[in-house]
Amino acid sequence: MNDPHSLAVREALSPGLHMSNGDRAPAYELKFLLPEAHAPRVEDWAATHLVPDPHAEPRLGNAYRVTSLYLDTPRLDVFHRCPPNQRRKLRLRGYCSSAALFLEQKTRRGDRVRKRRTPICETELLRFRDPPHPPSLSHDETAPEGNGQDWCGAWFQKRSIARGLRPTFQIGCVRSAFLGTGTEGPIRITLDRHIWGVPNHDWRLLMGQGGLPLLDGQVVLELKYRSAMPALFKRLLEEMPLTPCPVSKYRLAVRAWNAGGEVHPVG
Repeated sequence: MNDPHSLAVREALSPGLHMSNGDRAPAYELKFLLPEAHAPRVEDWAATHLVPDPHAEPRLGNAYRVTSLYLDTPRLDVFHRCPPNQRRKLRLRGYCSSAALFLEQKTRRGDRVRKRRTPICETELLRFRDPPHPPSLSHDETAPEGNGQDWCGAWFQKRSIARGLRPTFQIGCVRSAFLGTGTEGPIRITLDRHIWGVPNHDWRLLMGQGGLPLLDGQVVLELKYRSAMPALFKRLLEEMPLTPCPVSKYRLAVRAWNAGGEVHPVG
């Protein structure tokens, strides 16, 4: 479970992930907000039609903890969707079951998403505390990882410096996930519970669970797929009264702490 390679394999099953082989196929994510009382029915349906995530922890009810450190400018330009930060989020992601970390960029246009992720070790975060001089940002944001740089995370560092982004909020949750594949490609269902957020301006993930609860008593459901809506998901939406809605954990965290105003760290 602590093998970074096994984590990378698991995350490669996410339909929106940019693969190292150059695969840039489109992907979609539909989000739903459910009362906790309704979530078990969706989980039972998913367990019947899909495969549970093999890396889930039995002690967490076959789920796992996900923690993400989101970057923003001091003026919260990402939160306020100011160009050029209105569509992209940079974040550091970790899993409590592993020492592996991931540098990630997520680009969203409506329900269409694309992710790019690079695994790193915790010691490599020291590079962000003593960064090089601000670089110019290439217009080709889909350039292959590395792109003439020695370090695999150089693309992420370059973009964060060029946009004036820094660690701002850490968000965690307990995630249940179910995987599958079909003629439409890979599909994935995730349910996020016990979502919390806390200000964090350091290049590290705070240990443990804390901060303010963001969606008490509610669960974020996501349907993830490539290109056309899979027939299996169409059946789910026919069987259950689910209505898509925009849900941003990062935006919820900023509002919970100060409604988009000046962020004050705690602790």
